[in-house]
Amino acid sequence: MAMMICVTVLICVFGLINYMAFGKETAIIITLNYEQTYVNSGVLFLYVMSIILTYPMSLIPINIIIEETLEMRESWTYVSRIVLVLCSITAAILLNDCADKYLSVLGAVFCAPVGFILPTLMYLFGVPNLSCFSKFSAIFMLVFGVASGSLATYVSISNW
Repeated sequence: MAMMICVTVLICVFGLINYMAFGKETAIIITLNYEQTYVNSGVLFLYVMSIILTYPMSLIPINIIIEETLEMRESWTYVSRIVLVLCSITAAILLNDCADKYLSVLGAVFCAPVGFILPTLMYLFGVPNLSCFSKFSAIFMLVFGVASGSLATYVSISNW
């Protein structure tokens, strides 16, 4: 529980420092706020490469679920993986202008439960004999997760 609080504080402080540094002109991708130098361009290039190279790993759980649900033979698994990649590329092309808004709504709706609510519920119901302070901090994180998820969803939808 202490780790969740530390990570939450770290993310909030990082966002606050960047907002204080760049103000209302803060770009969605934070690295675009920096001056265009060779070092900053290199950092941005490495960031883009890490996204591209880790994308197949993020699709592994989806591929496993699809392959097990459809009971595919091994020869068809490669076809399903190619189709999944082509579908995601098509979605990215079709959502070109509104992808940031779409992703902000998805992030608001799904990231708060995954990041705050579900781990807290697992902690509350999975760890026996919690102290009063542990229960209070877990309930605080649960309320914080619901509130931040609701607020983020409201802001994302209202900015659409």
